[in-house]
Amino acid sequence: MRLAPPRWTTFSLLTAALLLAGSLSASAQTVDLRNLTIDAQEAMKQVCKVDEGRIERRHLECLDYHVRAWRKLVFKPDLESLSLRQARQLREACLTDLNRGPAPWARCIEQQMVEQRVDVVYPDLAALTAPMRNRVRQMCDSAAKVSGHREAACLEKLRDRFLEHPPADAKQSAISATNTRQGDSPKAEQIGRAASTGDRRVAALTPGVLDFHQLDPADPFWPGWRGARPAEPTSLSGPERAPDELFSRISPSVYVVLSAASVADFRAGRHVRQGSAVAISDSLLATNCHILQGAGVIVLLQGEENGRARLVRSHPATDRCLLDSQDMALHPVAGIRAFEDLKMGERVYSVAAPHGLQQTFHDGIVSQLRSNNGISLIQTSAHAAPGSSGGGLFDSAGNLVGITNFTVAEDTRLHFAIAAGAYWD
Repeated sequence: MRLAPPRWTTFSLLTAALLLAGSLSASAQTVDLRNLTIDAQEAMKQVCKVDEGRIERRHLECLDYHVRAWRKLVFKPDLESLSLRQARQLREACLTDLNRGPAPWARCIEQQMVEQRVDVVYPDLAALTAPMRNRVRQMCDSAAKVSGHREAACLEKLRDRFLEHPPADAKQSAISATNTRQGDSPKAEQIGRAASTGDRRVAALTPGVLDFHQLDPADPFWPGWRGARPAEPTSLSGPERAPDELFSRISPSVYVVLSAASVADFRAGRHVRQGSAVAISDSLLATNCHILQGAGVIVLLQGEENGRARLVRSHPATDRCLLDSQDMALHPVAGIRAFEDLKMGERVYSVAAPHGLQQTFHDGIVSQLRSNNGISLIQTSAHAAPGSSGGGLFDSAGNLVGITNFTVAEDTRLHFAIAAGAYWD
């Protein structure tokens, strides 16, 4: 007996599988194909030799075997969520593996996504309690060693499972509003407890505000963080400087950063990222990693001068990166101010290149001192628009106090900078 669905679709395969379920062995009494992607369906069609959409009894055990293999995968790629160009490149790279079945094809796609540096989309874990977040990350450690895509899939799966069925030992830990969203280091938890007892010297970010976990630390693109550093500049003392005098003192240390995947992309202006960076020595600059992801070309710009730069240190989990200037002689900052010395409400100033507008100068105050993922953060009202990432936040004496990092929901009053001293940790 031959069943002939009109075309190869998930629905037609499912219908055929259910119609013939009674004749299958105990190991293949049902074949649920509803959650297969289009590419996985095509791989099953190839490996099980389903011709022209005609399904016979002999196909079903093969389908069942490959469905089971597919379900065991941690990362199941869905290329429909990518751009047409990316999807085409990945499909072409793994065309041979398509004939081996959906699981080998998926592993090939995963490897290609790493090699082609396809962005990893990490799930939002804010709905979990801090102990649950720590547990899911620990459980996904092995997946993270393979790829960021597998880690993200593992985190999403465990998040959904824990939300539906919380672990018994986590039920007593109702959601902690004082723990940070990512990291939850012992130091951060202590800070959270201190904040709840009235010590507002340093306050942890509430869940949902910040996700440092946007970059894949396991990506071989990122160099290590440890290594030689220039001596940390001492703190400048003295009276407050007038804003115009202060700008003249600090602005030469702030540069525009442009990055692209290749020279061809850079020259054509395709997918060029723009940010800022602050010189901390004659050759090194502090900046944010997210403006450098996948960069094959990095260029520094200040006024009419420009030159190449090289990524030499990175800590993508906290968005800290160091660049080495290869062509330009830099003007390093004169002083660094310790995070612990900052005072609530004191005046601070930002210099960056929002929207590519070089040497843009804004003032504000220290709104709060916070911590996330073990990193000290300065919340400030000093304005920072897109392109300001990696810029400098300075006190009124001209000391660098932070590297401008992110804005919350484009709110014009909620801006954050990574404490300058964290670049020497």
